[in-house]
Amino acid sequence: MCKGIVIEGHLIPDISKSIVLESGDLYQLITWIVSNCGIAWNEYIDQHWQLKLGHRDEVFKQWFAQHIHQHHVHKVAPKPLSRTIMQNIYRNYGLPPDSFNKHYLECANGTDRPRYILADEMDLHDPRGKRLTPSRQELIRKNETGELSKYLKRQANITVRSQANSYIYLCSHPVCPSKGTQHCFCLQ
Repeated sequence: MCKGIVIEGHLIPDISKSIVLESGDLYQLITWIVSNCGIAWNEYIDQHWQLKLGHRDEVFKQWFAQHIHQHHVHKVAPKPLSRTIMQNIYRNYGLPPDSFNKHYLECANGTDRPRYILADEMDLHDPRGKRLTPSRQELIRKNETGELSKYLKRQANITVRSQANSYIYLCSHPVCPSKGTQHCFCLQ
């Protein structure tokens, strides 16, 4: 089992709601992730999650504690990307240097391969795309054509995938076609 999938903070409120309802695609996705890969997490990510939740609701807090206890949540030491990669990300792809997303990249880089970030926020797909219409942004996420996400895949072996695409790629392929065993998102 890998050290887990990094989950960007903007999804946490929706994940919390899906845990309460115990239904929906997001609930199935998060259940698949904790059962098959786990969640990669650290104190920086926890801070961002708390900001996104406002106050950490009890249901999410209990759910998260349970999965820490069951070793489905893995604390990962941040591993910075090379200086050259980060400079390119800031200069050529438009991610602000003070962006919290640096912590998601460092956490993903600290996991075993394959490295994976679940994110619907445009900053990790194509920061310059935030100026586009919502339908164009959705198309970028759906077709995985974000300039930053393509660069991260090429240069750092980090896959950034939306909630909808993650559901398709992960949940619909619970068995690795190449190995015939349960395997963590071999379909990159």
